[in-house]
Amino acid sequence: MYGNRDRDHRDHRDRGRDRGDRDHGGGGYGNRDAQMYDFLGQIVKQFVDKPELVEIKDTHSPMGLLIEIKVDPDDVGKVIGKEGRIINAIRQILKAAGGKTTRRFKIDLVS
Repeated sequence: MYGNRDRDHRDHRDRGRDRGDRDHGGGGYGNRDAQMYDFLGQIVKQFVDKPELVEIKDTHSPMGLLIEIKVDPDDVGKVIGKEGRIINAIRQILKAAGGKTTRRFKIDLVS
């Protein structure tokens, strides 16, 4: 009897919170986002001829976080890869990272 009451009380406390509002340690998502952008930048810079022109920006949307990767127009094909394999692999990495942090990411390649 008392065990159920305690559990119900705990459920009421968390009722107004969204899954994205939970603190997973490390002070929230800000630090993890910065680490993810650095990691994503390192990956993309390995494929391009002009790594100094790689820019990564984020935009919040209702579906999650939209990440725009801007590269030199000559390097777009290198980031996409043959049949889109490289960009799809990058998307899979972010999908795995999003599953760990309960966030959704979408990548858009901008030239």
